[in-house]
Amino acid sequence: MTAALTIADAEVAFESAQLLLTTEPMPAFHTRAPHRLEAVLAAPFASFDGREQYPSLEEKAAVLFYAACKDHPFQNGNKRMAVVLTNTFLMLNGAELDTDALTLYDVAYEVTETMSDRRPEALTYLTRFVQENVRALDVGDIHEPLAA
Repeated sequence: MTAALTIADAEVAFESAQLLLTTEPMPAFHTRAPHRLEAVLAAPFASFDGREQYPSLEEKAAVLFYAACKDHPFQNGNKRMAVVLTNTFLMLNGAELDTDALTLYDVAYEVTETMSDRRPEALTYLTRFVQENVRALDVGDIHEPLAA
């Protein structure tokens, strides 16, 4: 079973995102849009008629990345949060994205520029990107859960 991120996990991830080098500060975590972050974290686990819409870990990660970029749960830093939340989600599930920060930023920027009617194509692109760049964590890489 795939582990889901909690709001507490997202808050820890938010603190990590603030440490990333950037010229734009991120407003405090509590200023996020009400219920949007919760919807972003739930998106990978959407189901219809009793069937998961995104059954694989890679699909779930792609949907999380997309939702974090497009649904703007934060006043600023949504692309950074998409990267950090997605990697945190993958780490909770024994994997991580194995690519450089500039590539991740470029992907996040592409997603934010995608028109909403192109969502299916964007998700296909993101799923393929995750599949091509995901790697299993070594046992020594696995840490305690982020938040209790």
